[in-house]
Amino acid sequence: MTNCIQTSQKILALLQVRYTGKYLKEEVLSHPHFPSLLTISDVLEKYNISHVPLKIGKDKLAEVPLPCIVQVSVLGNNFFIHSICRQQQEKLLAMKDWYEREGITHTPTIFINGFKLPEEYSIEDLKEIIT
Repeated sequence: MTNCIQTSQKILALLQVRYTGKYLKEEVLSHPHFPSLLTISDVLEKYNISHVPLKIGKDKLAEVPLPCIVQVSVLGNNFFIHSICRQQQEKLLAMKDWYEREGITHTPTIFINGFKLPEEYSIEDLKEIIT
């Protein structure tokens, strides 16, 4: 499961909006498009929080006013980040770029001395080599 509930909680707390965990969880989990940014957007509307959903490239991310929520897809999983610190955003986007550059398609992916373990080898092969 993605972190829609946690992200909603963080943004509400950051904006000092009172909420109950039970109601928030029900709203998020019962949303017809859960999990998605639309889920979080609709929840924010229920709390009368004005917001603007945007689709922008990572080169424009520094121009977005804070706080904001950023969706990052890593290995096919969506993560929602409540953004306070640009440095954290930059690290996560750099990690995503690294995954794509290195061809990481699943976890765990084994690296030895900075090199990806070739697919034709297995963990069992490593155990045999080490012992």
